[in-house]
Amino acid sequence: MATTAALSAAYTFSHTPRPSGRGGGTGILISPLWRFGIVPLPHFSPSSFEFHAVTVTVPCKLHIIVLYRPPGPLGNFLDEMDALLSSFPEDGTPVLLLGDLNLPLETSQASAFLPLLQSFDFTVAESPSTHKASNQLDLVFTRNCASPNITNDLLDPNQSGFRAGHSTETALLAFTEALHGAKSRSLSSVLLLLDLSAAFDTVDHRILLSSLVEMGISGSALTWFESYLADRSYQVAWRGSLSSPHTLSTGVRRARC
Repeated sequence: MATTAALSAAYTFSHTPRPSGRGGGTGILISPLWRFGIVPLPHFSPSSFEFHAVTVTVPCKLHIIVLYRPPGPLGNFLDEMDALLSSFPEDGTPVLLLGDLNLPLETSQASAFLPLLQSFDFTVAESPSTHKASNQLDLVFTRNCASPNITNDLLDPNQSGFRAGHSTETALLAFTEALHGAKSRSLSSVLLLLDLSAAFDTVDHRILLSSLVEMGISGSALTWFESYLADRSYQVAWRGSLSSPHTLSTGVRRARC
């Protein structure tokens, strides 16, 4: 059961309470910068487990399922899991399944469960295994996720800068091919060039730090960025006069003439 003390003001809490109303329930903490909606499954009420499912649309489309199965015999768990997973179309959208399933992979109970997940193209994604003792999560499965850390796949496929195996050469090659392709189809082409350094000045510090966290930056590296961006202000000097200080909440400070 989620309590006020357990929640963080830095995250949005999405929750499905236990039908009996006695504690429990399933939920997930999500960055407030992520846009998401609860997956509507009004006619699906499993008796063998509890679940909460959301679909994230920003920064990328992603289905997240949080599931809890109490200890004991499987019962109709496999049939109900089949029905739940069938509710998510195999359209290429990544699916992340987080579960406290009370179902150790070394037991005979898992012999039917794992083939069911494999039939939906799910793979075990955690490393090291989270179903061992002292871990908070029981099992983590993914479908169409290139990496267990799905947020590491947020780079635009057309990005060439700061990316292994890419350079200005690959960017120009892709651009040239796009022009040739448009010309062969008798289409018009428009080239729009942006000053990314100027565009970066409009990025809010909270959005910047949240994006760094989502891409795996943490610990002392994140603290360094927070320290660099925090409590910054700027003033403008002109012909012997100095303006009042203004808080710098976007971009980074730099001297300009």
